[in-house]
Amino acid sequence: AFTTYNGSSALRLIKLTHTGAIDASYDATTGLSNAANSINKFNDGTLVITGQSFTTYKGTTVNRIVGIESDGTIDASFDTGTGFNLFIDNSMIKNDVLYAYSSSTSLLTYKGSSGSRFVAIDRTGNRIANFSLVGTGVPNYFSWDVDNLGRVYIAFISSDYQRVIIKRWLSNGKIDSSYLFDHALPELQTTNSGFANCTIAVNDSYECFVTALKETASGAYVLKAKSDGSLDTAFNTNQIEYSGTADQSLPTQIQIANNSIYICNRFSTSPTPITSALYNGDAISNVFRINQNTGALDTGFNNTVIVNTPAVRRMSFKN
Repeated sequence: AFTTYNGSSALRLIKLTHTGAIDASYDATTGLSNAANSINKFNDGTLVITGQSFTTYKGTTVNRIVGIESDGTIDASFDTGTGFNLFIDNSMIKNDVLYAYSSSTSLLTYKGSSGSRFVAIDRTGNRIANFSLVGTGVPNYFSWDVDNLGRVYIAFISSDYQRVIIKRWLSNGKIDSSYLFDHALPELQTTNSGFANCTIAVNDSYECFVTALKETASGAYVLKAKSDGSLDTAFNTNQIEYSGTADQSLPTQIQIANNSIYICNRFSTSPTPITSALYNGDAISNVFRINQNTGALDTGFNNTVIVNTPAVRRMSFKN
C-alpha cells in the first residue's frame, strides 16, 4: 500500500533499476488506487497485478486485476473486462494461465460471471470453464499449487479437524477422481485468523509437500505425499514447534527451489513474542531449508535464530 519511494510518488507499483534507483521508463506517479497482493508475468513479459481492493490503474477502471506492459501502459490484449468483484488473496501464472484465489465466503465474479473462490484465466483474459470448488467440501481457507501439467492441488484440513486432505483438479478444470491424499493427524488447528491452516508446494515429480497447523498455533506438521496421493513414510512426519504465547505464529509458505524445500515462518509478536522455534528439536529462523527426500533439516543453510522480528509472509525464488 506504499505511496512513495525515496520521497518520490509511487502509487503501490514501481519499477527499479538494478541499483535500486527509479526506472524512468515506467511512470509510477500514477498507479493503483489501493493495495496489490501479487505480481505475475506471462511468457511474453506482460505483468499481471491482482489485489485486495484497487479498482483503478492510472485512472482506468480495472477492479483488482490488470495486465501491464513494461512501460506501465495497460495491455489491451489481456482483456479483464469488469474484473473481480472481490479481493484476491494470491495468484500465480503457470503455462501462461493465471490462477487466482479469494478466501471470501462469497463467490468470485469475474467479468460478470460467478462460480467459485478459485478461477483460471487464459492469456487473452478469458475465464477457463469448469474450475469450480463449490460443493467439493473445500473450506474458505486453503492452500494451492499448480504442477507443470497445469493440474491444481488444493490442501486443507477436514471439517472434523482430524485429517489433512489434498485434492487435484485437471488442467481442464475438472476434479481428478483418481487422486486423493487423506491423512489423519492429532491436534490440528480448529480455527483460523485469516490464514490457511495448510500450505502446499508441488515438485516436478508431482510430489506434494505440506505444512498443517497444530491447535492454538503452537506449531505445525510437515509431511509429503507421493505422486499417487499416498503418504511418503520415508519423509516421515516432521514437526515445527513454537514456544511462547503468540497467537498467529505459523508457516505461511512452503516452496521448492534447487531440489530443496524452503519453509517460511510468520512469527507473531501478539500478545507477546515467541521465545523459540524448533524443527524436530533444532532451532530455526523465519526461513529454513529441508531435504526433499528425507525431510531432514539442511544445516548448510543459515538457520540463525531470529524470532522477535516483524512478520515474514512471502518469499520468492529466481533461477
